[in-house]
Amino acid sequence: MRIIRIGRSQSNHYVLQHPSVSSSHADLRVLDNGIMEYTDHSTNGTLVNGRFVHNATVRLQGHEVLEFPGHIRVRVSEIVPPGGTVVENLASNRYEDRPPRRPSSFSSYNPEVSRQEPEASTPVQGMGFGETLTYYFQHYADFSGRARRQEYWYIVLWNVIFMAVPFVDIIWAVATIIPGLAVSVRRLHDTGRSGTWLLLALIPVVGFIVILIFTLEDSQREANEYGISPKYGA
Repeated sequence: MRIIRIGRSQSNHYVLQHPSVSSSHADLRVLDNGIMEYTDHSTNGTLVNGRFVHNATVRLQGHEVLEFPGHIRVRVSEIVPPGGTVVENLASNRYEDRPPRRPSSFSSYNPEVSRQEPEASTPVQGMGFGETLTYYFQHYADFSGRARRQEYWYIVLWNVIFMAVPFVDIIWAVATIIPGLAVSVRRLHDTGRSGTWLLLALIPVVGFIVILIFTLEDSQREANEYGISPKYGA
């Protein structure tokens, strides 16, 4: 068996230089019989053919598409080419001697733009308005990790839009109870606070104002117990 390490750190076999990717994001194991297993142990998880995998192991066939935070899409066959050559290379230890690999043109990641790690003081580009809504439902019940201010207030704007449509407003209100709580918890995490601070909302007026102030705060520049900064990449 051989393990291919995937993550943001340059020490990995396969490097994904995006601030939302964990330093040691996942392991791809190639067993002696050729079977592959993908183990996620990241903060933000991975989509495997559209299925969200977080701190879990799934078996791969070799044709899957892995989508990492930052909308980085990579084919498994790009990491482990078909034909059995990789198994030989892994057995002879040659794979580990290669320079760290990066996504090909299939990925939405652009190595020409992100060749260097972002400076802690330089904000990285956030998700677009439409991308935020997709990410919102992909992380429907994800109460871990961090959500930057832009992500949170884009969702607030989506809420305003849908709640202004008769009949749709009721469906939207019911469907977004859980993801709404999840993104609020992640927003508090981004400011260095526990999600239990949301209980302040039970206090009339004052609690709402305090939570509002918290959600308006900028991201903590440095990594905290909930992960690296989605805005500053530190």
